[in-house]
Amino acid sequence: CVTPTWDDAASVVAPILQKTENSLKFKIPETYTNGVYAVRLTDITGTNSKIIYINTPVVDYTIGDDGGELTKTKDSCGRAAPGGEIRVIGNNISVDENAERMYVKLTNKNNPSEVYLLDKNSITVQSQYSISIKVPDVIPVGSSAKYFELSVYNGYGDATAWSIPVLITVQPDLRSTWNDEIFD
Repeated sequence: CVTPTWDDAASVVAPILQKTENSLKFKIPETYTNGVYAVRLTDITGTNSKIIYINTPVVDYTIGDDGGELTKTKDSCGRAAPGGEIRVIGNNISVDENAERMYVKLTNKNNPSEVYLLDKNSITVQSQYSISIKVPDVIPVGSSAKYFELSVYNGYGDATAWSIPVLITVQPDLRSTWNDEIFD
């Protein structure tokens, strides 16, 4: 996880409209356009603060081309074959439902130098909350599975505004081992 960046010169004070013990509501200035924003939350004393991002993509789960759901644990995750498809579902995945500025990064969990950066040619936007990506067919998997971290960039913010990575499995298509026998 990357620490959000902060620029005092670009900051504005946003009055709190509503607050509870666990949440607050404020209005982004009307002059601001859609985007990822850094927000500095400061306690009532003014001595403690934390910077968070809002509107960054958040991957809730993925569905591999085997129909399996990603559960974000290393022992249980969806699978996709090279050349297959992964459905990515979450929040702020595609803010303006346009893949032009979007990217998806697949990083080999055991070999971080093996990275695949997918652009608009491999991304199909379903809605603001869902995209489908084509898994590169050049990923060499042999006969065993490879674990990849999947991260989404929705086109807004800087290089620190990617989603938190989720684990997926890329392995040969299980259906390729099925026999061709047809049952009537």
